[in-house]
Amino acid sequence: MSQALMLPAGVRSAHRVIAALAVSAVSAAMVRTSLRLDADAHSEDDLLALYVDTATRLAEHETGRAIITQTVETIGRAEMGPGYAAAGCSTAGVVLRPRVQQILSVDTWSGQGWQPQDVAAYLAAHPLTGTESFPVLPGTGPLRITYRAGYGDDAASVPACIQQWLLAHVQSWYCRPGAVSEKSLSANPMLRSLLDPERTYL
Repeated sequence: MSQALMLPAGVRSAHRVIAALAVSAVSAAMVRTSLRLDADAHSEDDLLALYVDTATRLAEHETGRAIITQTVETIGRAEMGPGYAAAGCSTAGVVLRPRVQQILSVDTWSGQGWQPQDVAAYLAAHPLTGTESFPVLPGTGPLRITYRAGYGDDAASVPACIQQWLLAHVQSWYCRPGAVSEKSLSANPMLRSLLDPERTYL
C-alpha cells in the first residue's frame, strides 16, 4: 500500500530525509571557542560532532525546518489546511519543509501507483505558493515531492540565533554530561526564545 494512503487522519504530510551534506551547522572552531578549548585539541572531536549533530536534529524538530541543505521527500494529501489562507494560499496543496531551494521531482498518485511528472511543466502549471516559512506545492490528491531544502551548504548560512541555541546545548552536554536534562535547558526562557524567529508554527 502507498505511504501516501497510510497517513494518519489529521496528518497533512510526512517528511523523509533522503540525503544530507556532511557539514556541521556550527564550525569546529566555533565549538572549541565556546568551550574554551585549545585550537589544536582534537581528542574529543568525535564527541563534539555527536553533540552538534544531536542538537541540530533537535533544532530541526523544534523549528520544522531543514538547517544545512538536505534532500527531502515529502508525501502528503493536497488540501486546504489551517494556516493556508494566512500564508496566501488559495488552492489545495502539500506543505513542504522550508526553506525550499529546488524541486527535484513530483509524482502524482493514480490509484495504482506513483506517476512521475515533468517538473518544469508541473511547476509552470502549479507554481510554489505560500511563504518562505510555509511553502506549499499546489495539486490534487496525494503527491510525492523530492526537493532540496535548508538555509545553505555551510555553517555561514545558518542564522545566528540557531547557532547560539546549538552551542548552548553543546556546552551543557559537554560541561555537565551527567547532570543536564532537557527540562533544565528548556527552563531558560531566553534559550527557548532563540528559535522563535525561525519557527514555522506548522
